[in-house]
Amino acid sequence: ALRHELKDSGVSVTVLMPGATDTAFFRRAGMEDTRVARGSKADPADVAKAGWEAVMAADDKVVAGFGNKLQ
Repeated sequence: ALRHELKDSGVSVTVLMPGATDTAFFRRAGMEDTRVARGSKADPADVAKAGWEAVMAADDKVVAGFGNKLQ
């Protein structure tokens, strides 16, 4: 909705959907013992690169990581 509302303003909106990413999130949230926290996670640099490239291409959305795209 936000992207549509801003379509004629010169402002681009891109949704980044990274899935589980290897950051301090799970530790800070006290969720280190969850299945997602113990599983494989995307590299933060790869997620940032995918997001940056999508923003620069004015894409509406980007799903970062091969595993996330499969899901």
